[in-house]
Amino acid sequence: MSKSLNLGFDGKRALENSRGLGSYSRTLLYTLGRDFPENEYHLFSTGTGNLDWTPKGSSNYFLHRPQTGIAKRFPGIWRSFGSVSVARKNKIDLYHGLSGEIPIGLWRHKIKAVVTIHDLMFLTQPAYYKRHDRFFYKQKTIYACRNADQILATSRQTAMDLTDYLEVKPERIQVVYQSCHPLFLEKVEADKIEAIRKKYLLPHKYLLYVGAIEPKKNLRRVIESLKLVKAEEKINLVFAGTRSVYVQELIAKAEKSGLENQVFFPGYIEMEDLPALYQGAKGLFYPSFQEGFGIPLVEAMFSGLKIITTGGSVFREIAGDFGHFCDADSSFDFSVAMRQVWEEEPASGDLLNKMNAHKEKFHPKTAAKRMMELYREVMLKDTVNI
Repeated sequence: MSKSLNLGFDGKRALENSRGLGSYSRTLLYTLGRDFPENEYHLFSTGTGNLDWTPKGSSNYFLHRPQTGIAKRFPGIWRSFGSVSVARKNKIDLYHGLSGEIPIGLWRHKIKAVVTIHDLMFLTQPAYYKRHDRFFYKQKTIYACRNADQILATSRQTAMDLTDYLEVKPERIQVVYQSCHPLFLEKVEADKIEAIRKKYLLPHKYLLYVGAIEPKKNLRRVIESLKLVKAEEKINLVFAGTRSVYVQELIAKAEKSGLENQVFFPGYIEMEDLPALYQGAKGLFYPSFQEGFGIPLVEAMFSGLKIITTGGSVFREIAGDFGHFCDADSSFDFSVAMRQVWEEEPASGDLLNKMNAHKEKFHPKTAAKRMMELYREVMLKDTVNI
């Protein structure tokens, strides 16, 4: 039996982000703790969240926060420097930076370091980031890549971007796909689906979007495409995500086109309600220009949904041959895809078997198993010291 490990993690996203990096962090930590209970899982965070999302009855998760007044006043400094001494005192064997950064000086205490890079959109899509944010994101990413014993990319696209934009050697990068929470693997009963639909005041039939509601997600294009669909088809769109100022712009655009009764903004959806929301939908639309990954695509596949997305970035890599791929700037493309998914029957036979085989690479157990293998491989390497 392998020696148990004391594993440290940047807990900021797991405790503070509801989706995206938060989902990635919680799903990975949950599955690791469930499938490899012999290890200890230490989270380092300055946030106020808790560990109520960990497996029930687990006793191998530990949360560390700054304790002194100075550390509390300067949480960023504690994350970058102070957390290292706490990791040393807790005899951490390996620290995993789950969102593109690692504390400074881990190597001095012989603590191995792994970092996950989700995307380089601050370089590939700079228009969506402020200048100072681009600078700090780049510096943190460069430091992490230079000082981590292992660099993980969540897709082949991100791995290529690391090489193209930051000149990271390909042999230093491993691709480990993200997964979705195990809740999405379970079949939801019809009465639960109906109860969730009523809870959020949604139509009986709809196409679903899940994620941040912001300009770079290209959601205006989808509303524009509704104008090209025949009125009698009346396709309903549900945008599930925390309401923002941008929501009002989308509502105004829908009203201007007379589509206000076909778009729905239920706001933030509780995690326990999301599987029913997916399984009650006809399909998922995910029109984003570019992402480092796209967890909703995986959630949709495990929910048995057809996917409408764009042809660039990582989306073909995730959806494989089973998505409807559109030009991100073409309202016509989206209108055609929406009509097709709206009218199609669920996949069956050979197609369904191929879809099931494809999605296994994103299964939570697959991701956790590969991650633990990498941790143990890293423990056998000489520590990076640059």
